[in-house]
Parts: sequence; structure tokens; C-alpha cells
Amino acid sequence: MTASAPVFRTAIPAAAVAPVESPRVTLRDLSGVGVILIQGDVGTALATRWPALPHAPGQVSEVGDALLCRLTPSELYFLSTSPSAPLPPADELNAELSGAGCFAHATDYRHGSAVLRLSGPDAVGTMRKICGLDFSDSAFPNLAVRQTSAAKIKTLIVRSDERGEGEGAERERRGDQRYYLVVNRPFGEYTTR
Repeated sequence: MTASAPVFRTAIPAAAVAPVESPRVTLRDLSGVGVILIQGDVGTALATRWPALPHAPGQVSEVGDALLCRLTPSELYFLSTSPSAPLPPADELNAELSGAGCFAHATDYRHGSAVLRLSGPDAVGTMRKICGLDFSDSAFPNLAVRQTSAAKIKTLIVRSDERGEGEGAERERRGDQRYYLVVNRPFGEYTTR
């Protein structure tokens, strides 16, 4: 099998990709950032690489400028939060999983996903308008992941709040809520509207 490097082409036209900013909410297209789905019995095989590996479904761990999201007991998403935050290649992860004797597989979804970042004081209000989930802090806390329908599109939603200035709880309290929405690339433009 030969290695290939696909050319990145977004399905979202430039007019739709332009950041939407208001004093209360910002929407940015991050399509092209790394998105890796790891499926199967990962066990502790990746715990050496990522000591903060989330164990329970719905949990998210910050790994540098990326988010490691456990959606189900056998599904992990690794999501880069910026173009400058590289993820390990899926082939490298597959070799590591195989070497550990795991029945698991990593797939790179970078070119098949549209990734949008919604943030600001009204981010939660915007999410409530397009999705039926309960976005209260008790039901959908910071560093949580859910898969649902948003604007009638299958969407992976990851909450990773911006941090304010200061220390500890005060720093968390002053930051805005921030959501990453991952959809199939053909639905990227629809989701931005």
C-alpha cells in the first residue's frame, strides 16, 4: 500500500467560510484541522501516549491544542482545535494499537469533516436554537462530548470553554462557552447558515 497525501479542498464556499462575529457570538470554520476516530477496544494501549485518556463516555481531555473525546466505550475522537495543532498520523496510531495487541483501528476524518467553532456569551443560546439537547452546566458541562442532531444534521458536539484571566475556578467562570461542531463535510455550508 502506498502512502498518499490528499489535497485539502473544502466543500464550504469562501462566502460561507468567512467568520461570523457579533459582540455576543463568533462562528469560525476550522475545516481541515485534524479529526481522528479511534474505534475498538483501546483498553490502556493509548494511556502511555495520553495519560489523561478519558475513561467514561461523554468525557473530554485536553491534550495540548487538541481534544481527546470519548463518545462511547469503544469510540474516541481526537480533534485538533487549530490548524497549528498537529495530530499523530492514523497509521502511527494503528501501529501502536496493533503492537499492543488491541482490536482497534484509527481513521483520519480530516478530509471528510467540517469543523465549526461557536463561542461567545450567546453560544449556548445559539446551540439551544439548533439542537434539542439540554445545554445547562449540569447536563452538558465543560469538557463534555455528545453526538446528536443539530439543525437536522448528525453532529458531534464538543464543549471546551474559553478560559478567562486569573486562577482556578475564577479563571473558568470568566471564560465564554465554546462548542466545536463536527459534521460530514457535505453538510458544512448548510450548518453555517
